[in-house]
Amino acid sequence: MMSTNCHGVHDVAGDLTLCGFVVSSSFPKTILNGDENTLVFENLNPNTLYEVSITAIYPDESESDDLTGSERTTPKSGPRNLQVYNATSNSLTVKWDPASGRVQKYRITYQPSAGEGNEQTTMVGGRQNSVLLQKLKPDTPYAITVSSLYPDGEGGRMTGRGKTKPLNTVRNLRVYDPSTSTLNVRWDHAEGSPRQYKLFYAPTAGGPEELVPIPGNTNYAILRNLQPDTSYTVTVVPAYSEGDGGRTSDTGKTLVRGLARNVQVYNPTPNSLDVRWGSAPGPVQQYRVVYSPLAGQRPSESVSHAVVVELDRRML
Repeated sequence: MMSTNCHGVHDVAGDLTLCGFVVSSSFPKTILNGDENTLVFENLNPNTLYEVSITAIYPDESESDDLTGSERTTPKSGPRNLQVYNATSNSLTVKWDPASGRVQKYRITYQPSAGEGNEQTTMVGGRQNSVLLQKLKPDTPYAITVSSLYPDGEGGRMTGRGKTKPLNTVRNLRVYDPSTSTLNVRWDHAEGSPRQYKLFYAPTAGGPEELVPIPGNTNYAILRNLQPDTSYTVTVVPAYSEGDGGRTSDTGKTLVRGLARNVQVYNPTPNSLDVRWGSAPGPVQQYRVVYSPLAGQRPSESVSHAVVVELDRRML
């Protein structure tokens, strides 16, 4: 055999100049320069015994005796030490130790452990050993299988389990301090960093649901322009960049728009009467008091700013 582009080195035992090596096995020969001493054979069959012979080639085209060795390629294998961790309400992270040899791809299949829903599949490259599974159902256990794929087929598989977290929700939702047309709402913040809260409210008996967006750093609201004497269902949902959290609801009822109670007229004088009453429910802005003589043709009169009313002498 002839070697070209000879790079000479001197043998420590003498003056022989080594020009190259011929490496042969059950596949075509490979010629290396004399200053090279390693070679990687690729795309071999797994679990197969190979014999390799190495022959030194000298500048005068003479060759040494063959140096022969053998080694078996490792069997195909599956991934090891599968871990499922870092659960959120809609994702799971999966990690594994690589399979032996030159894995082409890993196939990851997953579905709820209860068998609900179709099995889903994703692929990653053979040098990757982790994957983030997204768009999962909250509060759901999953069965996850990772398979190693070689050029000639599957090497092995390993199955693990993980469970997504429940949806984040607000806590201690309270509807309080009603009036005839308002309700106050307050809650404790949800975990994480919601970008906003979605506050829904509607009459409990039925009706269209109204939406009030609330900034994520705020945990209270006042609902206005409500109907009196009406029960309302109030729901708060934390909203994150990756989606909405869970719903938390409470109910509250506005006050009756009622009458003043227990009206008393007392302490008469020749030209005045005192009047007092129990307050009407809710934040009353004013009371209008109408008065007129029980006999005679004089029309009734009214005041709207005084609790104690002095009557005109001429009407008594």
